[in-house]
Amino acid sequence: MLDVEESNPNPAIDAAATLERFDSDITLLREVAQLFLDDYPHRLVDVQRAIAGRDCKKLAETTHSLRGSLGNFGARVAIDAATRLERLAREGNLTDAPTAAEALAHEVRRVDEALKALF
Repeated sequence: MLDVEESNPNPAIDAAATLERFDSDITLLREVAQLFLDDYPHRLVDVQRAIAGRDCKKLAETTHSLRGSLGNFGARVAIDAATRLERLAREGNLTDAPTAAEALAHEVRRVDEALKALF
């Protein structure tokens, strides 16, 4: 059952808004969440490869896509981390990209845990 994290000022996801976004359709929410859970590890690998290869275009595309997926769950902190990394990539500034990628990976793992705890 969904449990809203009201006591945490920076919850990994916004469970109430997510449930509303899916019109209270728990089955659909589970399906979308599972797609995300299956997909995000590959995207994080793509982020690391893009940074290692200094491929700003691929990094921007990957983080943009990941950011969109995170939006399904109201994952504000993770979205902010993805936005920061995407901005760095679009600016062609990869100096801080490894640190930003670490922050993104950390936040995405928090989303993973939160989604798994929903069900």
